[in-house]
Amino acid sequence: MKNVLIFSNCAASDSESNGRIHMTQFQKYLDGIHLHNFYVRGNPDLENVKYLNISYKDALLSKLTFGIKKPPLNSNAIKSGVNASESISNKSANPFYHWARNKCFSNNRSIYKALCDYVLKNKIEALVIWGSNVPFLYELIRKISNKTGIKYITITCEDYPLKKYCYFKKHNVFFNFFQKQLRKQCIKCYKGSSKNIYCNIELKNLYEKETETTNGEVIYLGSSLKRFGEEKTKKVKNVLYGGNLYDNRLKSIIDVAEVLNKRNIALNIYGKTSEENIKLLKEHTNINYFGVVPFSELVKHFSENDALLHVEGFSKEYINDCRFAFSTKISDYLVTGKKIIAYGPKEISGINFLLKEWKQVVATNKTDLDLVIDYIESDDYASSDIYKEFKTDLVSEKVFKIMESL
Repeated sequence: MKNVLIFSNCAASDSESNGRIHMTQFQKYLDGIHLHNFYVRGNPDLENVKYLNISYKDALLSKLTFGIKKPPLNSNAIKSGVNASESISNKSANPFYHWARNKCFSNNRSIYKALCDYVLKNKIEALVIWGSNVPFLYELIRKISNKTGIKYITITCEDYPLKKYCYFKKHNVFFNFFQKQLRKQCIKCYKGSSKNIYCNIELKNLYEKETETTNGEVIYLGSSLKRFGEEKTKKVKNVLYGGNLYDNRLKSIIDVAEVLNKRNIALNIYGKTSEENIKLLKEHTNINYFGVVPFSELVKHFSENDALLHVEGFSKEYINDCRFAFSTKISDYLVTGKKIIAYGPKEISGINFLLKEWKQVVATNKTDLDLVIDYIESDDYASSDIYKEFKTDLVSEKVFKIMESL
């Protein structure tokens, strides 16, 4: 079995949605210590993963001293929260922050040498980069591959490197400098990879056009969850939504709540939002807002509810920003076998995927929500197993076979 080193913005984790993606795609490697993860931010909380990290401060000192001050390669930083305090989301960060951070790591010979030495010492046999908006990760994996001769693959779930507009809340001239470097390093990286994996066909088409590559393959996101078993009741009495309520999703949530209320169905919400939004939610008598809970606890609540809700926003800005996104909740919901209500515009990749495979549980306008609820309460739904073909273990198996072929 291969020793694999993953380069990622978020640490492989069991407690964060982005981190859980890394875990599920490489499930077959978690039986032993075969997975290594060089990460930028997040919660490194998996005991069977070897974590690597270099702080921004150490990277800057190394750059300013022309490599005299060697950056320590922190390893096995499990649950220590290394860099967690420096975790800044794409939406809230200033473009200057990302540009400056990249300057600390890009063309940093000390960091490059430290990782090359680690790769050779630990007999790493394959490299993986999880696509993000971190230019130096693309640069590092490409240069390490060229130096050591070890092949690498890319896995892509977002289109940040190819966006032609500012996706930060704050916009300044540094965004243009930063995005130019991001796009440049991304294209170089994808052209040098042995295989480019995409989580949906829309991303594959976009990247292959922009990077002029043809070695792509679509592998949808997996899930670490298991099937819950048979449904006990046809009648829906309560629905669960687990996720944040920003980015125009709040309006969609309220649309669903209003439809559910007419049918005396409760909507139980777990997730992060503002105090202002919480007040809006409490105006609806059938909404129960429970705040943020750990993913492990959220999963326990899945079985307590009759259906699971997934929503996307309908605003032009939201659609433009999230067009290629494929939510981790979709895979989690499908694999449980629970009833699903999906509400959002067909332009969003995840909604489009559900429309192609399970259109009966998708509403692309408020009027159709009643039709979806009618269906999941019907005899037709009760006598079928419409999600049986969605087998998440095949995701890890496909990735595993690609890694073994390198």
